[in-house]
Amino acid sequence: MSSLAEIVNCPSAAAKQGAFKCFASLGANDEDIRKRIIETHGLMVHVVNGMNNPEPSVRLAAVRCLHSLSRSVQQLRTTFQDHSVWRPLMQLLTDSPGTELLTVGSSTLCNLLLEFSPAKEPMLDQGAVEMLCSLTKRPEAALRLNGIWALMNMAFQAEHKVKQRILCCLGTEQMFRLLSDPDTRVIMKTLGLLRNLLSTRHHIDAIMSEYSSQVMQAVIVVLEGSYPAEVKEQALSGNLVWRGEAGCAARQARLAELGVLRALKLLRQRQDAAHLHDK
Repeated sequence: MSSLAEIVNCPSAAAKQGAFKCFASLGANDEDIRKRIIETHGLMVHVVNGMNNPEPSVRLAAVRCLHSLSRSVQQLRTTFQDHSVWRPLMQLLTDSPGTELLTVGSSTLCNLLLEFSPAKEPMLDQGAVEMLCSLTKRPEAALRLNGIWALMNMAFQAEHKVKQRILCCLGTEQMFRLLSDPDTRVIMKTLGLLRNLLSTRHHIDAIMSEYSSQVMQAVIVVLEGSYPAEVKEQALSGNLVWRGEAGCAARQARLAELGVLRALKLLRQRQDAAHLHDK
């Protein structure tokens, strides 16, 4: 590890790029190795400096390294906060980067925006919501996926003001577009975002008071559409009809008007939906 770290510190751009890519590969799937990499003296400083390097290839390799290391839950809580790695990353992603850098960088954001990450709040202040919503409109499926995935992570157990900001910025029209995306993974993450937005009873009532028709229509669109069973299962886990809460009966009635019972009957008849019958 120390030998690779020395290479990162050398003046050659090609050597820096190779060392960062090597670190990224080593830490991709092993938590113990990630820990050893991060604990290598001065490495995180080199990663931050690498993201500010004038050579595009070095910046990309540094972000790949950061993406690999960001899979560590423990390091997200500690080391990443100590070095404020989100700052140069956000700067890179707002400076009109190329598609490859934007893809790797937004994948890293998905990890940095997890509920327990200390980087979440300052990134919100730096316009993360707006940037991610713009990614959901990109023609590249990978960028749409990363954008909605990061928004889903951001919304998990978030304050109501954060959820409201996501809804206002994304807009219900764009949410409907994402629910019709040709990439099933995008649809799944969009439904995951919807579930996280509706994650507490207080938030459900507050959000549904303003967006009830759009949200319930989105559920019906998925249930009646030609989607795989796992997508329909995600639509059914949206926390819209918890018993005993204010507004539940009205939402049940509205869903019935929109055709949810018909959609559920059709779903029961599907051969690939057998595992949903007990849900």
